[in-house]
Formats: sequence, C-alpha cells, structure tokens
Amino acid sequence: MATIYTYTAFGLTFSSEIEIPEFLPTTGESQVLITLGNVPENIEGNSTEGFRFQISKNEFIIRFKPWVSFYVCNGNSIIIQPEKDADERDVRVFLISSVIAILLHQRGWMPLHASGIKVNNKAVLFSANSGIGKSTISLALNRKFGYPLIADDITIISEKEGKPIVHSSFPSAKLWQESIDLLGISNEGLNYIRKDVFKYRYDNRPDFFNGILEPFIVFVLENSDNEKVEISEVKGIEKFNVLRIHIFRLRMVNELYATELFKLISILLNTAKCFKISRPKNGNTLDELCSIVQSIITK
Repeated sequence: MATIYTYTAFGLTFSSEIEIPEFLPTTGESQVLITLGNVPENIEGNSTEGFRFQISKNEFIIRFKPWVSFYVCNGNSIIIQPEKDADERDVRVFLISSVIAILLHQRGWMPLHASGIKVNNKAVLFSANSGIGKSTISLALNRKFGYPLIADDITIISEKEGKPIVHSSFPSAKLWQESIDLLGISNEGLNYIRKDVFKYRYDNRPDFFNGILEPFIVFVLENSDNEKVEISEVKGIEKFNVLRIHIFRLRMVNELYATELFKLISILLNTAKCFKISRPKNGNTLDELCSIVQSIITK
C-alpha cells in the first residue's frame, strides 16, 4: 500500500502518493488526490489540442517528454505517470505550476501569475511575466520590512459572498543566482528546482503566512527601455486588460473558463487598486522599487 502524504497549498488540502516538500504538511480531509498511475491516451468528447496538451472543461492531459505526463480532472484529481528514470524535481516543478494551475481553473478559481506579501492583514500582489523580478521584490520587501510572503509564482483568487479572497500558495521561492546576490542570500544548502535548470529553490517558511486575505493592491511589473523607474495608477478598462493577460496559463484554458475568470477579475478590481511599474531592463533598481512600493502601501 502506497504511503500517503497530506499537504496544504493554494487554499486546498492535498493527499499525495509522492512527497511534495515545497508544500506545508497538514492533517485532515483532503479536497485533491494525487496518485501515480497511467495517464489516458486522449480525452473523450469535445476537447482542444495544443502543444503537448489536450483540454476540455473538466479534463486536462499534458505530456512533458521525456520526463512525465499528467492527467487532471474535475478539480479534485491528478494522476502522474513519470517516465523511466525521471528526476523527482522535474516531476514536482511541473506539478506545482502548470498542472495545479489547471486544477484550480477547473475549480472555478483564478490563478494569477503573481507573487505576494501580507500587509496589515491584506494581500499586496506583484504580477509579471517570468523573469521580471516579482519573486525578488516580494522577498526584498519581506527582508526589509518584515512583510510575510504569501506566494511566489502563482497567487490564487476565489470568491466568497461576492467578495474576492486571496489564498496563499506555499513558502518557497524560485531564484536565479542574480536575485540571490541582490537579496544577500547564501546559496549554500539550496537545491536547484530541476536537475538541469540552475535556478534555486529558497524556503522562506519562517516568514510565510498560510491563510486567506483580502486583496489590497496589485502591482504590475514591466521591463522598459526607460532610464528610470516609472509608476502610474491603472484605472478603468485598462485595469481589466492589464490583469487579464497575467492569468496563469490563460492561453491553455482559452475560453473554457471565460465566465468564471471575468467574474473574478471584476470583483478583484472592484476591491484592489492597481499600479503599473516600468523598470529599466538593465541596472539594479531593487532598492528604488522597494521604496516606491513601501510609500504606496503606507500612504
């Protein structure tokens, strides 16, 4: 009989046949079951195909050759089929990003490509494309001002009684060596997120908040050719459009969850302010960014 591990992450409790050390151990009844098994060849009925994946409203198959395949259904089940000699880090890095993001879409929640911190019992989020520095700024604010981390790469938005809720994810962050240097963190004892990807996983467990929060502010980070950091408040329809493009794996889900996502973005934007920050592509602007964000947060 397989050993079952129980974890909490993304506002859910998972029972898993594989260890997921990035998540927080917990007890109690689970909402999601993760098992090892055979992934179906195809989804029956109407589905959409993309690069490496098939998707319908309640089913999802993705194959990360030559590492692992996944089957996700009904927002409560994930089957993992590792390839021979698959490295467990490769399996987990796909599981806790794209695969669980689709599971959350199936549950009618919105995974936002964002990191986040807890400020005065509310959530401050940093949304951006990969490599812009959302993890770095969240950890910098944590280290400078003591704001607990709530998410690194995916922040979950759901709804309760017509109001948006932000769920914490799990307490580690993915950092390149450049970010580690900027933050003054030692890489001694840190593991790479994948066997052949030289990006570290940094555990911030002592300064992590596990729970739910109201949204406060969403900062959208962008690189620019400007020579200095520029910031502006985003309002109206632009606010909607700026955030929509940062829904995690939006191209995969296409229009399958358009109704749910429109509702969640709308109620999020009715509650949270939104600012766009453009930062120079070159040069170290981390201290300046932290000062700007801190001034807005405390205003």
